[in-house]
Amino acid sequence: MKLRYIWLLGLSLLGAGSTTTTVAAADSTTLFTDALNLANTGLGNLAYTQIFKQPSILNPFFAEYSPDKNGFFKSASANLLGPGYESDRVLAKEELPAINSWLQTTPTQSWTQPFTENGQTFQGHATFIPAAQPSKLTVIVGQGYRTGWKIQTGFAKTFYDMGYNILAIDAHAQNQAGGTTISFGYKDKFDWPGWINKINAYTGPGSKQVLWGQSLGAATINQVEGLPNLPTSVKAAISDATIGNLEALFNHLAQNIPFIDRVTALAAINHQLVMDQGFSLSDVSPQDSVKTSTMPELVITTQDDDFIPAAQSRAVFDNIPVTTKKQLWILPGTVGGHTMAPLANLQYTTHIQNFLRQVDPSLVPTTDNQLIETLKTQLQVDNERVARGNITPAAQEKVAAATKAANILLTQSQPANESLRLVIRALQQAIN
Repeated sequence: MKLRYIWLLGLSLLGAGSTTTTVAAADSTTLFTDALNLANTGLGNLAYTQIFKQPSILNPFFAEYSPDKNGFFKSASANLLGPGYESDRVLAKEELPAINSWLQTTPTQSWTQPFTENGQTFQGHATFIPAAQPSKLTVIVGQGYRTGWKIQTGFAKTFYDMGYNILAIDAHAQNQAGGTTISFGYKDKFDWPGWINKINAYTGPGSKQVLWGQSLGAATINQVEGLPNLPTSVKAAISDATIGNLEALFNHLAQNIPFIDRVTALAAINHQLVMDQGFSLSDVSPQDSVKTSTMPELVITTQDDDFIPAAQSRAVFDNIPVTTKKQLWILPGTVGGHTMAPLANLQYTTHIQNFLRQVDPSLVPTTDNQLIETLKTQLQVDNERVARGNITPAAQEKVAAATKAANILLTQSQPANESLRLVIRALQQAIN
């Protein structure tokens, strides 16, 4: 089920029910109009409760995406990739099960710090994953909307494989964090300097961080970037499938919902938001927050994202004032939709490493030359096997796709170590 319909399924049903009741009761045009406006206002009030508060009828729908429930990180997910992503598909089929195993076995730590919401103090929460070897580098992961920490952290394995620690921050009122209201990063952002200071205390002098997030997590880091008190140890940001402006996004999502007047309903949502949390939909505007950022940034989105359109990411990119070290990458064709860019494993890893190397070479480990030699040897073994002809057509296709990926890496001056390992593994699996 597409995310846009999961997100708004309950609201559509409420809208249909409210409208039907109003039509039956109306005995004049004026009464009908007034009743319809009242119904849409009521719908907006209900929508606010379900979208911005806990608990919510939306939680079970988003639980479908939990790797603990359905093994999201599995080889079959690589089939979401369309034409033009053959080499990425080969690597993703190797990497996705490895992510699932890594999530289940890698040691983690629980970090906490307090925050205040409507005059009450709650406990914030984050999951810290130490690097395999002691490291000064940490990627800070922003959480997506109502998703478990493992979804975002699974794709953040790209950074772990580069030698990074990982700190996955739970958004307010989600996962293990306290609170009762979701602010789409508007209030969460004020916690982040405290989390960063905790990282610096843990890793010591020379600590460096990269911000990375998807969807709401990306929108949160975009809002964090504009903070005047952001520690200087943060060196770069990578926002994937971000939100440009929440009001614009809600208008986009609501435009095709039947039986509701979205103007009236969204006005009611906005009114409830202002009364309950003290800010409006339009105030949640990552595209405006980045105007005061001095940070290099890579903005990523996909052409086939029908939940948060690429135009939202472009609006963020256009407002980033850093001109020499910002990049916009829109993956073309069929990638899998919203937040699925990491499935294009080879391109995703390479793009991130090239960007970080441009920002600060110390953010990327140097290439292990032994891996390059191993890749060349395995490439020769596979192609000799193909030449002898004692290999199935299916295996030949796997070798061809892995060979293409290998040749791409071998033309790069500093290929990513993890990409090299993935291609080596793919070549080995193809002939076994």
